[in-house]
Amino acid sequence: MPIRRCLAVALALLPALAHAEPRVVASIPPIHSLVAGIMGDVGTPALLVPATASAHTYALRPSEARLLSEANLVFWIGPVYETFLEKPVGSLASQARIVRLADVPGIILLPARAGGPWEGHAHDGHDHGHAHGAKGKAEPDGHLFLDPMNARAMASAIADALAAADAANAARYHANATALAARLDALDGELRGLFAPVRERPFIVFHDAVQYLEKRYGLNAVG
Repeated sequence: MPIRRCLAVALALLPALAHAEPRVVASIPPIHSLVAGIMGDVGTPALLVPATASAHTYALRPSEARLLSEANLVFWIGPVYETFLEKPVGSLASQARIVRLADVPGIILLPARAGGPWEGHAHDGHDHGHAHGAKGKAEPDGHLFLDPMNARAMASAIADALAAADAANAARYHANATALAARLDALDGELRGLFAPVRERPFIVFHDAVQYLEKRYGLNAVG
């Protein structure tokens, strides 16, 4: 191939190389869903913890560790939820931007409940009370994604992080975030209507994971 033609082909490829999609990793399915909704057709985020596994007790496989080591962006709630990820994120994803969604503006955090009807339980060798930190203070309840308004705040932060990492597609990320916010508002209204007839009915749970849903819609969990 003549040198001029080689140069022409190389120059034609440069824009595609310069605007390659960021390598994005999301920790759990609810976070992956938000990230995928904002990325849209720009790219597909990788998921670390499959829907059939527990984010409290998961152990990374080599292929998942590789995803972290190759990532540009990593989205997770934080050690209050995906405890197993705290060390891998610090060591394997040292070259990535880490976005801890429990800390983003607009998030409402509720303290984990403990004692009385909310006594913690243990199975598989792991305590699932999540009640207190090292200094005896109540830790936040990490299931914060069950409030659609928290999901809305996380979506906004995800869009900002993606736009900063991939300026060429910033407008698309923000447009997708606006559309996702509208869907979350609609979901909030739908859930409020569905729960209204049963708000006063008491119920119990086997794992205290739905506190954010209770508080948002005035449900009556009793232990």
